[in-house]
Amino acid sequence: MVPLLSSREDELVLLDLTEKIILWEEDMLQLLALRERRRSTGATRLNTNSSRSHMLLLLRVTGEHTVNKTQSRGTLILADLAGSENVSKSGSVGRRFQEATCINKSLSCLARVFDSLRKRLKPAYRETKLTYLLKPTLGGDAKCLVLENVRSEPENLDETLRAIQFGHGALQVAP
Repeated sequence: MVPLLSSREDELVLLDLTEKIILWEEDMLQLLALRERRRSTGATRLNTNSSRSHMLLLLRVTGEHTVNKTQSRGTLILADLAGSENVSKSGSVGRRFQEATCINKSLSCLARVFDSLRKRLKPAYRETKLTYLLKPTLGGDAKCLVLENVRSEPENLDETLRAIQFGHGALQVAP
């Protein structure tokens, strides 16, 4: 879990993280491999390699025009979110139960942020670290794309429908 601070300008500061300069494709591939090794996973009744955490990758891209030397900047946040978990089906207990509870809470809060933005209300970004970290990507002139993985088995219909509703809520956020 990453400790967070907020500066006076409401800029987010992440403690204990390192910033890497990426110049080549190989640099990026090495960073992604490191990210995958550090990802928290664990076994549940439904999945032997279940994600037990969300993973965010923040890319700051800087470019310079070759003729007039003007600089441009952009930020891309890639968020690989752990899926919601039905603990009665997954059999999660102890630490796995606590992980599932945290994951489900953060996803529920993100859904509420989508709902608030859709209704043009003030979202509760500070309710979880996930929503606070994703704040720059939600609303305003930011662009947000949500891709979801769902299971097709009939016994997972309830979870699949909830995932589709979550994605639909994100889709309804007007720019």
